Amino acid sequence: MAVKLEFYWFLHLLPEGSFGTLDVSFLENLSGNNGDVLRSSIIDIRLFDEFGNSITSLEEPLRICLEENGSQKDTGDLCLGFFDVEKNEWICEDECLEQEGSFYCGDTDHLTSFALLLDGGSGGGDPCSSSDEDYVLAWISLALVAASITFITIIIIIFEIRHRRQVKKMNAILEKRLLGEGANL
Repeated sequence: MAVKLEFYWFLHLLPEGSFGTLDVSFLENLSGNNGDVLRSSIIDIRLFDEFGNSITSLEEPLRICLEENGSQKDTGDLCLGFFDVEKNEWICEDECLEQEGSFYCGDTDHLTSFALLLDGGSGGGDPCSSSDEDYVLAWISLALVAASITFITIIIIIFEIRHRRQVKKMNAILEKRLLGEGANL
């Protein structure tokens, strides 16, 4: 079992000059409840201040990287899960895991027991892939709207110029006729 934690956050949790204890425990070869399949060992992360008080909520997200057990070929359904003690079940917290070598990394804002869960993203579709695609689609849509507005504005200007030229010609013709009739009177 291997785990990676980014510890820079640990320095910011406790007031300057104080100390704390980080307790990390591992449980291996377990399976989950309610049909969830654990794809990693369970890692229990606990942080205590200098007085022994447990710190469970974090102001900044913690990045946890767990190594997946076995040779799972389809890792697209993995998620970083935590065990909800009140509900007595595993909850998928981060479906958008990033692979770093043999590790799968996700973010959390609390400390508890964590594991990789299989079939975390069973809601159909990929909740992680849309961000870049959405931005591209939004920019393309914005460009099409801007191009349409520009095109319509150019068409209106062209028709206005034509109309003014026609009015100017008509005025010139009328002026010639009026001047010509005035000379005959």
